[in-house]
Amino acid sequence: SWPLYLAVILTLLFGALQIHLLNVALRSHDQLIVVPAFAVSLEAFNILGGMIVFKDGASLSKVSMVLFICCVSISFLGVGLIVYGLRRQRIVSTCSGPPTPTGSA
Repeated sequence: SWPLYLAVILTLLFGALQIHLLNVALRSHDQLIVVPAFAVSLEAFNILGGMIVFKDGASLSKVSMVLFICCVSISFLGVGLIVYGLRRQRIVSTCSGPPTPTGSA
């Protein structure tokens, strides 16, 4: 049937586009920033897609939905803090310059 063929074609097309854009980002930015940002955005869209397509949120109570959103947010915030710390550490080590010899010759 045509919806199946359309889904397969779109999946292949968007998969190739995703890899291309990841490579473009890695060429111009540090992998310590790109890879976690890519992983978080991929996971966010997977969660959103699952909730839309499979109606995953329909069976959750309001409390469960709030807790789910809080847990996902904490997870994403944790990745953001790790990336921030790594980036800050890289900036500090880059700004300090190469080590200078301290011994007398």
